[in-house]
Amino acid sequence: MLLLVAVAATAAQPQDPPATEPAGGDLTSRILEEEQDSELRVVGLTRVRLSAPQRISAGVGVIFSRQPSIYDCSTVCDLRGLFVQAEPGYSGGQLSVGYADIMGEKGGREHFLPKVYLAWGIKATLLKTWNEADLTPSDQTLLGVEGDFTVIRINFSLGVFRHVGSGDPDEPWVLTGGVGWGF
Repeated sequence: MLLLVAVAATAAQPQDPPATEPAGGDLTSRILEEEQDSELRVVGLTRVRLSAPQRISAGVGVIFSRQPSIYDCSTVCDLRGLFVQAEPGYSGGQLSVGYADIMGEKGGREHFLPKVYLAWGIKATLLKTWNEADLTPSDQTLLGVEGDFTVIRINFSLGVFRHVGSGDPDEPWVLTGGVGWGF
């Protein structure tokens, strides 16, 4: 009986607010306020890749991502949004536009993401081949869709393309693939 009285007396006393709730307001309103105080960030990306039909290539691009103003991505952050990429190579070059979700960190750099830990992206790509590409004829223009997946800076890509230029290639559809470093 004494135990029930002690429990009832403890339950009747006012409780202190949880330590995770900020002083001067509720947590939900603070989170909503932080999400509304965001800005569009443009962050640079790079990669090098061995692929078919480009053989060896180096790509540069940017991702446009909305981030809360207080985030600086000096530690791991999540960047999501539209990205564009140009990738010239030995046997071809490509221009791409798509959507990506990238987890990485800038380190000490302000507008560049050198450390990509986990990422995926899907993009529409215009691919122009030249210089002894593994296609017949080697000089072709192709349009297609390519997917990228990066785990701890190692990038894998797979794409399917259709011949769109003049001439009559041996194969109207081309499957591409590659492995590289970055995103």
